[in-house]
Amino acid sequence: MADPTLPFILAGPILRRVEPRLVAVWMALSEPRALQLNVFEGRQQTGTGKFVFLGGPIVRGAANTHRFGAKLHVGVVVAEIGGPPAQPLNPGLNYSYNVLFAPFVESAGQGAKLNPASLAPNDDLKKRGLLLNEPVAGRPNKALGYDEGELPGFALPPPTLTDLRILHGSCRRPGFAYFEDDGTKSFDALALVDDLILEWRRGTAEALPFDANVRPHQLFFTGDQIYADDVSTPMLPMLNRLGRALIGGREILPTRFPPANDDKSREAYVNAPKPLPDKFKTLREFVEDRRKNNKDPLAELKRD
Repeated sequence: MADPTLPFILAGPILRRVEPRLVAVWMALSEPRALQLNVFEGRQQTGTGKFVFLGGPIVRGAANTHRFGAKLHVGVVVAEIGGPPAQPLNPGLNYSYNVLFAPFVESAGQGAKLNPASLAPNDDLKKRGLLLNEPVAGRPNKALGYDEGELPGFALPPPTLTDLRILHGSCRRPGFAYFEDDGTKSFDALALVDDLILEWRRGTAEALPFDANVRPHQLFFTGDQIYADDVSTPMLPMLNRLGRALIGGREILPTRFPPANDDKSREAYVNAPKPLPDKFKTLREFVEDRRKNNKDPLAELKRD
């Protein structure tokens, strides 16, 4: 049953991976669905009406979403091109893709790979209004393909290394601000990628518009975390409420804190080695003995 407080599309589509014979797209939904990925050669204009666009794809793939919570269904749908004589995707060309939605195939199971020919999609990015510059479900939206009606796209890395355009970022931290000034210099760097894509669309002094070797080809985030445990204070209660809605209640994680007031529980909490050095019965006995003899108990435990 649809939840009126949650959008159907929670996140995505995100182009997860592209190879000469493979395209993978990731999405997170609030309802279970079968996803179908259609890949097209060239930029694909679908018009501005809200209807399902099938077109003439060069390759298709399909998969069920996988349930991670009551209202959290994540899918990675892969379109694969077989071996010769089937032709692979080529560098130097632009490609487009569309994600279509069909009823979840119960008989196939969670996250199962599906045959796209067996599906009858009744919804897609276009019908959802994601290709238009207008609100979707009451929320602001900009056309995924930049021009209204145009499908989102990609290009393979070029064969010449000097033409490769890689974007690199570190941790993605919402609400970050430079506190040494008034905050007006705290820009979202990822938004600058739009400028690079618009440059590709408009052309430059050195390249014609839509030159596949000019647009960004790969994006890498190499930070060590997503700051799920370090967000701005106003965001924390909002994220907690959303998390409970997606999972379907409070998620109770196993923990040994706080330990019970006995030696065995305290030793389990600090993951004390078993057996203790010199056959001490408890960690407390070991620590007190080492301190009495002017030795560092922590250093000896590390050596052990």
